[in-house]
Amino acid sequence: MLHGAGLELYAIQVLGPSEIDPDMTGDLRFVDCENNMTLDVSSVGELLGIYHEHRLGLESHLAIEARKRNGRFVSLSSEMSVKEVMFDTLLRRGWVR
Repeated sequence: MLHGAGLELYAIQVLGPSEIDPDMTGDLRFVDCENNMTLDVSSVGELLGIYHEHRLGLESHLAIEARKRNGRFVSLSSEMSVKEVMFDTLLRRGWVR
């Protein structure tokens, strides 16, 4: 739809540091806010591995969906400066000139 109208899709995902590398150690207890059910997790390392796998899978899915629509996708850290985003990422990828 966008491409047919002569427009280009540019998708930028901005993740915070805790989304890129969650700081979780020790045993955790997750509490469902709707029904107060709990889930105890003692293998945080395994949980982090699953989290990273799913996060990277989502990024891959978003990139594929953008490409299907002749668009572009990039994931960035909120810790990046404007200079880093503009010159090290977007300019290098040809998003800006």
